[in-house]
Amino acid sequence: MSPYETVWTFNTAHFAVSLDVAPEEMDPEGNFASGDDDLDAKDVAFCHEGGWHWFVARVQVVFRDDANPKNWTIAREDVLGEDYLGGCSYHSLADFRAGGYFRDMVAEAIGEARAHVGRLASVKLRAA
Repeated sequence: MSPYETVWTFNTAHFAVSLDVAPEEMDPEGNFASGDDDLDAKDVAFCHEGGWHWFVARVQVVFRDDANPKNWTIAREDVLGEDYLGGCSYHSLADFRAGGYFRDMVAEAIGEARAHVGRLASVKLRAA
């Protein structure tokens, strides 16, 4: 079973884009360097509280169940594009989604999916 939980989805004409999160396994200690040791210690303590406080984010792009324009043999779960970001620490999902990292991750995953589909579309098949 995957440790990821889907917390946001967006459908385009042919694709489903999702944001999935999982608890971060890396210890937050040593991952904050504000220059203020007291503030860094508070950030580490915040991360140990769990939830959105310390997680891994994943954005994935797959074909929608109802939209496979070329009838390619691609399963719904076949990932066409994805991006990951670990060491995330936010007060809420809304805070994460409002930030630039999330937008960059979505753009990266969609770009990878477009390139993947472009490669699929360029494959020439011969009749048997």
